[in-house]
Amino acid sequence: MMQPLIKIPRRSIVLSALAATMLAGCAVGPTYRAPEIANVANAPQWYAAPVATTGSTSAAEFWQRWSDPSLLALIDGAMKTATSLEQAQARIAQARAGVGVAR
Repeated sequence: MMQPLIKIPRRSIVLSALAATMLAGCAVGPTYRAPEIANVANAPQWYAAPVATTGSTSAAEFWQRWSDPSLLALIDGAMKTATSLEQAQARIAQARAGVGVAR
């Protein structure tokens, strides 16, 4: 068997082939034409904007639609004991200060 004149590692060959393939994917032919933008008036119904509904659609009060006393009690209790964003940030700052003192 004959020995090759130049020994090229397989890794180089694979990387070169991969790079050539990626660059070929970026090429755009001379006959390329940008797609036309669809007319909004002719758009299918599922493209249309959602219709505003009447009544309360507030995300903050969606559970009140079910009129479940136990659910309302649970939500009210959670809202009373939940910390606000400012309180949570103050607790984080306090914890970070405590870590700084401990070191």
